[in-house]
Amino acid sequence: MERRKVQQTGSSTYTISLPKQWASDHGIEPGMQLALCPGDDGSLVIGADQTADGGTPVVDVADESPAAVRRAVERCYGLGYDRVRFVGDGLSSGQRRAITTAANSRTGLQIVGETDDGVTVGCLLDTTEVSIDRAVMQLQYVALSMQTDAATALTTADEDLAAYVTERRRDAERRAAVIERYFERTLTDQKALNTLGLGRPALFDYRVAADRLGRIAVQAAELAPAAGRLDESPPDEWLDSTASYARCARTHTEDAVAALLDGDDSTTLSDLRESGGRLLDDLDEFDRALYESGRADAFLFGQAVDTLRRVVQHGDAIAARATAARLRASRPDEK
Repeated sequence: MERRKVQQTGSSTYTISLPKQWASDHGIEPGMQLALCPGDDGSLVIGADQTADGGTPVVDVADESPAAVRRAVERCYGLGYDRVRFVGDGLSSGQRRAITTAANSRTGLQIVGETDDGVTVGCLLDTTEVSIDRAVMQLQYVALSMQTDAATALTTADEDLAAYVTERRRDAERRAAVIERYFERTLTDQKALNTLGLGRPALFDYRVAADRLGRIAVQAAELAPAAGRLDESPPDEWLDSTASYARCARTHTEDAVAALLDGDDSTTLSDLRESGGRLLDDLDEFDRALYESGRADAFLFGQAVDTLRRVVQHGDAIAARATAARLRASRPDEK
């Protein structure tokens, strides 16, 4: 870190010199204008490359499969771009459908222009109307509902409920993508960061929470099909234990998210660590009982145990970010 002395020019202007090497590396010359963006955290961001219009990024997808085109659109959304043009010499109908499908799968993303050789997508989300806290809460509800429903589908052999869990996977992905998008965008856009009203450390915490919740949704969708593979009636003890541990795992993760969003005290965080450890021990004991039973359907319930174990571990990871956030809050003088 370099330190520069602030000097006063006239009665109302402060000046500070820029490091010459930095200015040369970024093509800055005397007389040029720079973009200055004050941060709510006390920082002042100097944008050496923010004076140009930039234009719309162009991605050539001419030789890509429809699946690859869809992934490209989703990646650009996740990186925070407002508008991207996807081009190719004679885009196929499959490629165009892939772009449309990807746009429909992301919040605020739409087709805003189309020609013979390209399709332009734009994100119409207004940053002033985005609440990252609320987005995390909504993702939590979807992901943990999927987890609970997947366990219920297994214990009740409800294939319709299992299918519903699988269908909701895309909804969870869509909600997680909003959080990822704004995390990536605020890495380079100080104005967006100020509009969201959060610091980058807090956004990183929320991004970690969103990633963990997204994994819970994926794992729930992977567990759900097990509901249709039960060939015999499992012991009532297995059914009761699976349902009980599913509820406990959900509560543990809900409490971890609440600790992150609400800034709960160290006692709550300590309780979370202890309860998570006890729950993992209980799941290990249940897993051993399943293995020792020798029943053919034990592996399906073992899959459920593995899923619930990972739910608890994801909750622990979120609780760890809540602990880090609390430590930062106790040292407000450190940026």
